[in-house]
Amino acid sequence: MTKPEVFAKIVENTHARRELLWLRAQEKEDFETARSLEEIDPGLVGRLSAAGFDIGERPGERPDERRERFGLLQDECFRLHELAVEASCRREA
Repeated sequence: MTKPEVFAKIVENTHARRELLWLRAQEKEDFETARSLEEIDPGLVGRLSAAGFDIGERPGERPDERRERFGLLQDECFRLHELAVEASCRREA
């Protein structure tokens, strides 16, 4: 499966798409968008936490550190979804 096909599969997955959008909103400090996504998908934050993502507030964390952390979390989340798509395709083959 090509990278564009994997990307398309991730984007088709509502939960995956919302999780990645929420992490991006957090990275960009777009808290209004993050709240809107939480309202649309009340289980979103719980899923990310259950998957082991460190999304909690960190007292004393500088804004640049927070942005870096959420950018890395978004990359990690994308990679996990990418691996899930690839595994699913292998099972279907």
